[in-house]
Amino acid sequence: MNDEIFAIAQLISNVVDEKKRGKNVLNSYLEKNNSFKEFVTDIFYGSIRHYIYLEATLFKFVKKEGVSKKEKYIFIATLYVILFRKESDIPIFINDIIRGVKKRLGDRKGNFFNAVLRSILRSRDDLDSFSDDIKYSIPEKFYHYLRKNRLLHVISKMVETPKFYFRVNKNFDKSLVDFSKFRKVSDYIYRLNDNGGIKDISPFLDGKNIVIQDISAQLACHILDPKKGERILDFCAAPGTKTTLLSELSDNSSEIIAVDINQSKVDKMKTELSNYYKNISFVVSDALDFETDTIFDKILVDAPCSALGTVSKYPEKKYDFNESEISKYGNIQLKILEKALSILKIGGEILYCVCTFTPQESDMVVKNFLKRNQNIELKEFSISEKLLTDELSTIYSDKIFTTLHTESIFDGDIFFIAKFIKK
Repeated sequence: MNDEIFAIAQLISNVVDEKKRGKNVLNSYLEKNNSFKEFVTDIFYGSIRHYIYLEATLFKFVKKEGVSKKEKYIFIATLYVILFRKESDIPIFINDIIRGVKKRLGDRKGNFFNAVLRSILRSRDDLDSFSDDIKYSIPEKFYHYLRKNRLLHVISKMVETPKFYFRVNKNFDKSLVDFSKFRKVSDYIYRLNDNGGIKDISPFLDGKNIVIQDISAQLACHILDPKKGERILDFCAAPGTKTTLLSELSDNSSEIIAVDINQSKVDKMKTELSNYYKNISFVVSDALDFETDTIFDKILVDAPCSALGTVSKYPEKKYDFNESEISKYGNIQLKILEKALSILKIGGEILYCVCTFTPQESDMVVKNFLKRNQNIELKEFSISEKLLTDELSTIYSDKIFTTLHTESIFDGDIFFIAKFIKK
């Protein structure tokens, strides 16, 4: 598999040096090279996820000026396999890499790689003498921000292999898939295995029958608790997975308007979902400019945010951290919440959620929203047992929340959720 390692090294360069989005870089490669897809995906994202740690490990054994960028990225991808993948034939893997290096870079470089990799392999059980920022591959500015805001409890989650959940439409014929292969949360919610399993459900990923959706995103919809006959607004709706879950939770008998600013995303939602969900209307609009004569029963505000709660899935986000952007997002979220409040009926509810954990985009927004608007208050909620495994149910099924940071309960993306009721 040395060809794949050299290709991954180039993909890493695209992200680190050219600041390209990891998802776009990887998808572009896989469209042309579909062999060893899971292997390539894991090593690429794993290398980005652990980049600082892998680089620091390499430079324990070689001088920085002793390797070119190209060589460094080959080392990074190879080290991820040696240090993080459960491979039983690491020596064979290293031999394969050495042959590839000799073929591409010459015998001298091949011998150099051989010496460095085998030295690291001999020492891999004694490599944990790094500070937490390096151990968890957190850039210095980002680590300082996390420490200042007492958020260091999230750093270990940023290097975890992400968990992917999916939901099954209750009308789907479940005999078509062997669901025993997956971790069951409830009759209609499952988690993919760490070693994949996506192939078993891919024929049914049509936007209706089976939908890949993070457990925390599903939680937000369940907390809003849509009912038959209600008028529901979904702000910032793309790609529409929350919109369709809101519809399903109301037996497709609520009136839903899905609003998003992006024309192409709205067009895609219309194309993929309109035939299945006749009760959903799609509107292209900035949330702040949305015009309507309707007064809504419930509004979902899945607001624009830093998306730092998705770092395990999109690890390049932590390297692009910009603290000034955090406050900007918080201000936008507050404005969208106030727009939602203006078109909400008395007794109506707003569900506010963001896939991040920064206080400026969560608790502080709630505080400012309540302070500026006397006709709104937090509403208590609990977690539906449909989203809790038996183990979690014994702990959380009776707990009441007014706000929730989901990392304390779930192993998916980190969300912040709050529910309001208009007085």
